[in-house]
Amino acid sequence: VARFNGEGFDAPEMLAGWGHPVEERNGDMGSNVDIAVDAEGNVHLCYQDGMTDSLRYLAPELGVDEWVDDGRRIDQDGREAALHVVGEDCAIRAHAGGIVIVHQDATSHNLLWAARDNAGNWNRRVLRGDEPGYVGAFGFYATAEVVGESLWISNYVYQHHLETPAQSLEMIREDL
Repeated sequence: VARFNGEGFDAPEMLAGWGHPVEERNGDMGSNVDIAVDAEGNVHLCYQDGMTDSLRYLAPELGVDEWVDDGRRIDQDGREAALHVVGEDCAIRAHAGGIVIVHQDATSHNLLWAARDNAGNWNRRVLRGDEPGYVGAFGFYATAEVVGESLWISNYVYQHHLETPAQSLEMIREDL
């Protein structure tokens, strides 16, 4: 990250990647990154950990470095356990109640929601893709915007199982 100091940008600071001194952040890190700045000016990032294909959250000024979704799925889709590729197309937003990240489970093609409250607790759920019967592949190019007390989410949907295959941009509104 490089910060604007009023006259230009400071030298970039490595937050994660090959050669980072913190072991948990050293390696293939930073794919599908998104950034948000909260009301106090703190930087919040979501990104895919390429070593484990999982989703991470980093707030350097707050000293927070957490896994949001490790991709482990228990008792899902008839399997006792499975490891999914998650974190692609993540979008992070800050709001008065905390942090919210929307992202894709690329294995099951679900659009996911992960919200972190100000106490540091994560609430995760599937927004689209777990409907009864297959209705499409969700979560591609996911992004979001906070508007008042709502989060507006867009994602691209593929429905290639239909007689006439379809693709569309879907908008969803969720209360924060």
